Amino acid sequence: MGGKQNNTISGQFTDNVPKPYTFLWIKTGSMEWLAAQVRGRVWDCCVRPEETENYQAHYSVSNLRNTDHGVRLRIVAEECPGPGAKPVDPDLEDVYLYYFREV
Repeated sequence: MGGKQNNTISGQFTDNVPKPYTFLWIKTGSMEWLAAQVRGRVWDCCVRPEETENYQAHYSVSNLRNTDHGVRLRIVAEECPGPGAKPVDPDLEDVYLYYFREV
């Protein structure tokens, strides 16, 4: 089987919607296309362990790893979350988090 694979991201929005109505939201396309929609909004940074909770309270953190140099965070945010943060290529998990972090 050749060709590009389509990925689908979906979810339900039920906040402030009168019962019994539920809206289903679907975004579909190749992984490359979906990732392009989020490019420039995924960041990698290393912070001191005591700063981790503050970042988690203010940003959507898609990954957290303890290292010898501190805690490495992968953050999905519209703007750079802090000094030393570098943009990274989004993966499918980042795309999902970007679209559903408010839900």
